[in-house]
Amino acid sequence: MVLTVGSGQYRRRFAQIRYDAELPPSIGLHSLRHTYASLLIRNGENPKYVSRQMGHSSVAFTMDTYGHLFEATSTEAMKRLDAVVPTGRPELRIVGGQDA
Repeated sequence: MVLTVGSGQYRRRFAQIRYDAELPPSIGLHSLRHTYASLLIRNGENPKYVSRQMGHSSVAFTMDTYGHLFEATSTEAMKRLDAVVPTGRPELRIVGGQDA
């Protein structure tokens, strides 16, 4: 049996799933879809992967819709990189050379 979006069976089944998951009645499938995309982005997934998971026609569409979230994760990525890259100027030494 196929449950179509407008069917009462679909609404009843989703209501039961939502209840079992202890989600408020105001949460719909579209909200869950956006949550899924946001979690993928927050976990650093590649935009192309996110686009495929969402069924978007292009990565550009995904970036138009969720680009602000990628910017936030880019800032976090930069902070992580700053933590592992040494600060200041490296000490330069000649190894195995002759004194000038």
